Amino acid sequence: MVKVTKVGIIGAGYIADWHADAIAATVGAELCCVVDPNAAAAKAFAAARGVEAYGSVAEMLAAGACDAVHILTPPDHHRSVAEECIAGGVHVLVEKPVALSGEDVAAIRTAADAKGVQFAAGHNFLGLPSYTRLKAQLAAGELGRISTAEINWCFPLGPLRAGPYGIWLMRDTHNLLLELGPHLFAFCQNLFGTPEILHLELSNYVDLPGGGTRPQNWRILSRAGGVDVTFNIALVETYDDRSITLRGSSAMARLDYANDTLVVTGVNTSDLVLNPLRNALSQSFAHLREGLVNATRQLTSLNQRSPYGLSFRGMCGEVYGAINAGRALDARFSGESAEAVMAAIDAVLTRLPAETAVAKPTGKPKPTALVIGGTGFIGRALTRRLAEGGTHVRVLSRGKTGPFEDIADKVETVAVSLRDEDALTEAMKGMDEVYNLAKSDDKTWEAALENDVAVTERIARAAHAAGVARLIYTGTIASYDMSDPDRRITEETGFGEDMEARNIYARSCPSSYKVGHQIGLSTGGSGSFV
Repeated sequence: MVKVTKVGIIGAGYIADWHADAIAATVGAELCCVVDPNAAAAKAFAAARGVEAYGSVAEMLAAGACDAVHILTPPDHHRSVAEECIAGGVHVLVEKPVALSGEDVAAIRTAADAKGVQFAAGHNFLGLPSYTRLKAQLAAGELGRISTAEINWCFPLGPLRAGPYGIWLMRDTHNLLLELGPHLFAFCQNLFGTPEILHLELSNYVDLPGGGTRPQNWRILSRAGGVDVTFNIALVETYDDRSITLRGSSAMARLDYANDTLVVTGVNTSDLVLNPLRNALSQSFAHLREGLVNATRQLTSLNQRSPYGLSFRGMCGEVYGAINAGRALDARFSGESAEAVMAAIDAVLTRLPAETAVAKPTGKPKPTALVIGGTGFIGRALTRRLAEGGTHVRVLSRGKTGPFEDIADKVETVAVSLRDEDALTEAMKGMDEVYNLAKSDDKTWEAALENDVAVTERIARAAHAAGVARLIYTGTIASYDMSDPDRRITEETGFGEDMEARNIYARSCPSSYKVGHQIGLSTGGSGSFV
């Protein structure tokens, strides 16, 4: 009989679905609960997965609900939550970054060792099948002696240009490396050992609204296990290159960890004429093989085994295999490895140049307008335009901070869930006008009804209850329907009659407007829904 570990998820955000899917696919693991202080988010996640929902870690521990947890909270809470769970005798897998410093990771590791529970690091990409093959070839000496390695994360980071700017990732330059660095440094640590940091170069700075800058390009030179290792991070609009390249005396290997493909090019004994041809053919066959394997895998699994999903499955398979067998974790996910990874990142962060603090004006805002989604691209422009015109603004966002430090005397940011109608009503009290710029990105009409239409209805009810005089609902030209890419949309384009034939966004916008308008008109003439 297979031993089964009961698993809980702490934090019901975006990444929780990836962890939940991986747990469901892992032999010896069973998802049993979710914890989130946002009661609505916890209940929605629990209902979708058929598990219990709890509002706090203490409540979950008191109920004895699980044997292990995945900690998916914002990184600045990782250490405290991990230590609370460890004290309760529960195994912990902590999403990267495991903590904010090597010292914090060491504290978690010490607590886990003392309590006799497992502490695993969420370095998911090390669970990829292609990485397992690369590590095996390296260990077998098939690549020869490695002289240089290049580890890349070249992938656009949307929040640098469009926000939201109040999230943890964007609050400090340090956080960019804390968020992305663990992927790269975990590869290096597992392949060659802890890197010695030799040089850091930052470039391509972007200005943030409200002051401050962030580097979009990072180049880090290091040496680990006798190998010169270069880390490249490029967050500009660039071709996706999340890869590892190892150059050895016998062969060169390139792992594309975003697509789970490994291509190895080796030396051959052909003459000068045939050698280039054989090399090209070898690479072509390798690319074809990797592509066919991935295509077959995803087609036969209805796209449930994407490379990203496979990385989580590989990680969970190792973690719960070790827990159920009572053995030590593989070094890829061990607490010792996590501590070494964070120590290397600490060494890079000490080389960051000092940042000039943004001057914060004195004075407390007295808002009369509320903007929902005010840290987004359009929301930021609207908020600043209102402030410039003399209207003080309250911004509703996921975080408690926003890109308005330079006008903090005119704008305040508050964190309120759009699923909490009472909190929405409280935030709207005293407001003359409310601008609703919230928008969900849904793949099904059922999800759009819940996350877009129902949210708009909730906002409208809250505005009515708070006595708001004017509620403004926003949309884009896509509301006219973009299901036909060959159709040009103009101001003369009609909405049409067949709603079900339209794309999801074009169905949800008029539906949201309709329910909001009905509630807005019910104010008896004192309110309007525009």
